[in-house]
Amino acid sequence: MQAHTHSRAAREQTLFVTGLAWLFIVTGVATTVVLLAVAVVPQWSLAMAQAAAALEPGRGTGGLTAGAHWLAEQRAWLMAGLLLGAVVTTVAAVALLQRRRWARRLFVGLMVCGFCGTFVAMAMSSTVFSLVPDGATPTVDADNPLGGLIGLLALGIVGATALAGLFGWVGWKLTSPEIRAEFGG
Repeated sequence: MQAHTHSRAAREQTLFVTGLAWLFIVTGVATTVVLLAVAVVPQWSLAMAQAAAALEPGRGTGGLTAGAHWLAEQRAWLMAGLLLGAVVTTVAAVALLQRRRWARRLFVGLMVCGFCGTFVAMAMSSTVFSLVPDGATPTVDADNPLGGLIGLLALGIVGATALAGLFGWVGWKLTSPEIRAEFGG
C-alpha cells in the first residue's frame, strides 16, 4: 500500500491537469451555488416563473415555438439536470486533482458531452431567438432586425465553435500518453 502511494506521488503532475481541475472545481461550485440560489431564493424562483409566464403564447412576445414552450414547462427538470451535472463535474474535478484514474476517464466523457451539447445548443438557436420579445435586445436594429439577428447568430456560432474546439482539445489532451502516464496508465 505504501509503495503504491509513493509511486503516485513520484509521478510528475502537469500544470495542465492541475489547472483544468481547479478551473472546473471553481466553475462547478459557482454553478452549484447559483442553481441552488435560484431554486431556494423565493424572489429568484418567482422571477423565473414570471419570465416563463410572460413568454406564453399570446402575451405580446410573438409566442413560443412548441419546443421552446416544452423547455419552459420542463425548466424544473432542466435545472435539476444542470445541478446534477455541476455536482458530478465538481466531484470529478476534485478526483482529477487527486489524479484518480476514473476521473480522467469521466472527464473525457464530460468533454465529449460538452462538445456534442454545444452543437445541440446551437441547433436550438432558432428557439432561443423565438424567445426574444420584440425590441428586447439593443443589438437588433429596428430598421434591419434580420441583420441584428444574423449578427447574434454568427456570434453564437463563433462562440460555440470555439467552445466545442476547447472541449475537443481538452478531451484529446486527457487521452495523450503523457497525461495517461500521470494517472498511472
